[in-house]
Amino acid sequence: SSFDAALAIALASTTANREALLAGGIETAATGIDWRGMAARNGVALRSGNDSAAVSTSMSSGAPLAALLRSPDAEPWLPTAEAARLTKAANAQFIDVSPLAGLVNPQSHGLAAVETIRERLVAGADLVVIDGAGLLGGPSCGLVFGRRALIDAAANHPLARLAAVD
Repeated sequence: SSFDAALAIALASTTANREALLAGGIETAATGIDWRGMAARNGVALRSGNDSAAVSTSMSSGAPLAALLRSPDAEPWLPTAEAARLTKAANAQFIDVSPLAGLVNPQSHGLAAVETIRERLVAGADLVVIDGAGLLGGPSCGLVFGRRALIDAAANHPLARLAAVD
């Protein structure tokens, strides 16, 4: 029903009652996501890393992590492939939170490059959460793409009924 609902269900079904690392920091001006509130509502212990060295150190520290969440402001310094490599090495899930990802890279039309949903998944993202309002040109909605097992877990989570998952 919304981007926030899609993100909440993705977090609840993959990281609830465990720890996740947020690449990009708690304060995300680019999206307006209330990361602290989102984590608290979904039982996620959230740490943050504001640069590639901090993320790399946290991922390799030996402390078990359920997931690495990459916010849009982390994209310039933490490429998709590097985030995927770090999460695989830590045996965690990579959740790419990308409100503006779409089906076509605008670079092909002479605009600034934005990785597509497909490019993010091919590079190793386990889940990609996007804001579908801009993509579909209509109503507010959140979309989750990724590995079948994680999508099924999200669709079968008790929150899914509240968010009108379809």
